[in-house]
Amino acid sequence: QTPAIPDTCQWAIFLRNHDELTLEMVTDEERDYMYKVYVKDPKARINLGIRHRLAPLMENNRKKIELLNYLLFSLPGTPVLYYGDEIGMGDNFYLGDRDGVRTPMQWSADRNAGFSECNPQKLYLPVILDPEYHYESLNVEMQSRSTSSLLWWMKRIINTRKKFKAFSRGDLKFINAENSKILAFTRTYEDETMLVIVNLSRYIQPVELDLSEYKGYVPVEVFSRNKFPVVKDDLPYFFTLGPHDCQWFLLQKTSAAPGEKKMLPMMELRKWNELLEKSAQERLVNDILPEYLMQVRWFGGKSRLIQTIRIADHAEIPLEEGTAVLLLIEVIYESGLPELYQLPLAFIKEEDGLKMQEN
Repeated sequence: QTPAIPDTCQWAIFLRNHDELTLEMVTDEERDYMYKVYVKDPKARINLGIRHRLAPLMENNRKKIELLNYLLFSLPGTPVLYYGDEIGMGDNFYLGDRDGVRTPMQWSADRNAGFSECNPQKLYLPVILDPEYHYESLNVEMQSRSTSSLLWWMKRIINTRKKFKAFSRGDLKFINAENSKILAFTRTYEDETMLVIVNLSRYIQPVELDLSEYKGYVPVEVFSRNKFPVVKDDLPYFFTLGPHDCQWFLLQKTSAAPGEKKMLPMMELRKWNELLEKSAQERLVNDILPEYLMQVRWFGGKSRLIQTIRIADHAEIPLEEGTAVLLLIEVIYESGLPELYQLPLAFIKEEDGLKMQEN
């Protein structure tokens, strides 16, 4: 149980300590079980811990590595990644002490794994030569070229997590699941609720969850933006998860009925030119534009599912009073070719904006 901290702070969380997987705080029985499962060679033990990187701990199983990272990015706290875990680096516990998990970062297939241009004998620690984790086949440069690599997967999940405030600031509420192999919980911040469902088994698993508290909400899978059936209060909600699978859902309120008036999206800025800053652009493309485009007559993709929106370019246009901005936005759909739209933006006074909201 961690002590209470101020509301403006949060704990840093990680999957394993930077030197070893420390087992000082668990019972002797739990520690013996961890040794039996994760230590294939007694030399991998040190003190009361295990000196392995994440990938060797998971026997280099991609699904298990992804599952643990899903949990890292889903639970409360600031996630911390240990260098090399983003590409699935190996270790060398034969080096002694804790040096086995401190080997040079594997940047490329060049000499010294691209870490240094010095004589290899001058390196403080040698590079990994284990065939399964050899730096010539496992490095940042090679994984950067393949969008199916672990590195690109990590980039995608980090970028997706950034879109939802509930993951970084929301409270945690567990949902009872009769299937003991399923972990389910929600993260809620203000009016945003994320549903996280994790299959801890190596086999496909079904689960029924009581989501009656969210009657009328629609679960939206955050990566594909696919909408699931609306939640009803009279029946449990059924999910099926693949082996070592994890799903993130945004619980979204049911859209307004046809003909019902809907407020235009609003975005408050301290200064007009803040619109071009990174943080404002992220909110614009994630929260504002997807809803806005569905309300304007000129948008031709209303029948298609928007996966993401990107600002491809922009230009400032000087006016007699202030400045306007012309955005070139790329709308990427779940399937089919993306589309480009020109979107002019201009500043208006607050009273004029309120009139537009009313009309």
